[in-house]
Amino acid sequence: MAKFTGTKDEFIDLFGATLLTNAVKYYTRSIRKAGQCSHCGRQTELQAAHIKDTPGRIDIARDILERHYSTGGDTVEVDMQEFLERFYEAHLPLESHFIPLCDSCHKSYDIGAVRYRRPAGSNPFGRFGMPQKNRD
Repeated sequence: MAKFTGTKDEFIDLFGATLLTNAVKYYTRSIRKAGQCSHCGRQTELQAAHIKDTPGRIDIARDILERHYSTGGDTVEVDMQEFLERFYEAHLPLESHFIPLCDSCHKSYDIGAVRYRRPAGSNPFGRFGMPQKNRD
């Protein structure tokens, strides 16, 4: 399987908003098929929201990197398959970490709770790892 070598922050910058977000979407298919929003009761397309006061995907990823891949410095070498297995296991049982919400309830629920949102364009790797355009 593929390996990542770099700093913990680089790992989060590269995979936090892409691979890890998509992994959570995949894991939570059953929750999103619950049928109705747990807040407003509407039957619509649902999202799986991290329950407040449970670790989010970035917190979980940082914890896994620290506990299983730390070398004493900031550089880590991560077997991606092994990491994803640990990432999935850290979300179990899914019902203890996620609730089904419609889009508007999810936005309201997350107000003030999102900790790691970067300002647009601030990822040093650009959007999805693409180099940022030189704006000089």
